[in-house]
Amino acid sequence: MNGDAIEHAARRLSAARRVTVLTGAGVSAASGIPTFRGAAGLFFDRPSGNSVFAQVLNPPNLSNVTVRYAQLQSLGTSGLTTQSPPALNVFEYDSNLPSAVQWNAGSQVALPWAMTLDVAYVGQHQYSILQNLDINRVDIGSAFLPQNQDPSLAASTTPGGAAVVGDLMRAYRGYSGITQVASWQWRTYHSLQLSLQRRFRNGLSFGFNDTIGLYDRQNTTPRLQHNADGSFSVRADQAEADRLLGDNNPQAHIIKGNFVWDMPDIHGATGGEKVISALVNDWQLAGIWTAATGSAYAAGYSFQSGGNVNITGSGDYGGRVRIVGDPGSGCSSDPLRQFNAAAFQGPLPGSVGLDSGNNYLKGCFQSALDLSLQRSIDVGGGRVIQFRADVFNALNEARVTGRVTTVNYNNPNDPVTATNLPYDANGNVVASRSQPKNAGFGVANAYQTPRQVQLQIRFRF
Repeated sequence: MNGDAIEHAARRLSAARRVTVLTGAGVSAASGIPTFRGAAGLFFDRPSGNSVFAQVLNPPNLSNVTVRYAQLQSLGTSGLTTQSPPALNVFEYDSNLPSAVQWNAGSQVALPWAMTLDVAYVGQHQYSILQNLDINRVDIGSAFLPQNQDPSLAASTTPGGAAVVGDLMRAYRGYSGITQVASWQWRTYHSLQLSLQRRFRNGLSFGFNDTIGLYDRQNTTPRLQHNADGSFSVRADQAEADRLLGDNNPQAHIIKGNFVWDMPDIHGATGGEKVISALVNDWQLAGIWTAATGSAYAAGYSFQSGGNVNITGSGDYGGRVRIVGDPGSGCSSDPLRQFNAAAFQGPLPGSVGLDSGNNYLKGCFQSALDLSLQRSIDVGGGRVIQFRADVFNALNEARVTGRVTTVNYNNPNDPVTATNLPYDANGNVVASRSQPKNAGFGVANAYQTPRQVQLQIRFRF
């Protein structure tokens, strides 16, 4: 079979394995009696074939060679090249089919004034989803162990500062990262969806839609530890990691509103009224309002010197900032203090990467109104001239859409003294860190696009 035939057969097999249950009852919309509908389905399919292509990077197809202190004429001379440990890309031997259970239930009802209301609940649970997992990551704490210290280096006051390179601390010696595609991931989502619509009647139509995020959680990347016999297992703190880091904190509201208004015309005009009617007739005003509650985010950290190996003892696992006070809501009218920067400190050596959760801050409410005003003039013979003006962000709102969320420290030995605050120890503003182009920690550095106007004249024939 050629590739197209295989793909066609796979799609037919996938459709055959899909299980869907539908329930519903319909009534006349004019009666005003609610209509209830619901559906549930189980969907699963074979893994994506694109992931297979990563295996062409495996040895002996690919070699990683580092050239040291060589000249062009001496490339390949013994002692001038070293072979670095190869990385592998593999598949889980006995992998489950990625699956998703989806369900929804809703009610629609006809309302007076040519309106309809639709309220629906939507949910989904995914399981056995493919996830890339490095099964040869350096275990947490490895760089702090005595057997992993490099005797050729001077003792370091920074934990892990004298450890051997990461490849020498891996469980499977002779290899770098071993990325396994495994069916480990799961995710569950719940939401409410509201819709109020008015069909075009008496020169007016409008609509309002609101998606309300209720719940969105998933597992985090499995945290592994390797055993002496060469096997590996998931660490005992995996459940705590999922609790702290698996909550995606969906946006509470994602809103879209729209309207179309055929503006009043003057009919039966005589005398001077004809001039006025020629100017005011056939205009149409339309608009779209887009709004959303703030997206969730969290603060991060960086060191000028030092890194993960000095915090968790593994270059493959990072720490998280410590929250030592009230960070605030995450949105403020003060562009220099979107949150309380003093509420954060860097992680301490010996961290296991569970110092704080994720998405505990919320950005600012977003809103933009786009308007369009147009008029079409029939000049006869099927020819029409259209005048149109589009105004984006008509109210010229300037809401904050981004801020600096990474606090900088000199090194892991001092995870308290931040070096990129927008104010000094006395509370005075540091000018160089108070502007978006070089913003300090907690400073707003992005705003929504200002008002834009677009004019068009179109001739249609």
